[in-house]
Amino acid sequence: MSKPDANQLLAALAGTGESKAARFRSLLPQINAAIERGVRHAQIIEALAADGLHMSHVEFRNALYRERRREEGKKAPHAQATQNIPASAANMPIATTPANKTSPQSIRSGRFDYGKFRDGKTKW
Repeated sequence: MSKPDANQLLAALAGTGESKAARFRSLLPQINAAIERGVRHAQIIEALAADGLHMSHVEFRNALYRERRREEGKKAPHAQATQNIPASAANMPIATTPANKTSPQSIRSGRFDYGKFRDGKTKW
């Protein structure tokens, strides 16, 4: 008998021993659908345990939170930034102001001048 080579051993490992997170991730669409239908988390945890994925309530909530955050992070940053902008505003050019109009005095006009108050003479 010949010894199995590394390729055969690694191929045999590929289908076995999936992590809890990977199994949870593969079942996430069905889990989310059940939650949207109003199924309680405890019932979902029981169904997962019957299928061989044993999780405590805390593990389930943490895994659900992590996977939702991961899905949220997969969205393109540009898509998130432009979701709330109306189409007419998205096509408008951005107005720029000249650099000389943004002096500290023009920024502070109409507000209390803390610098003047701080640096002024004390009236005791």
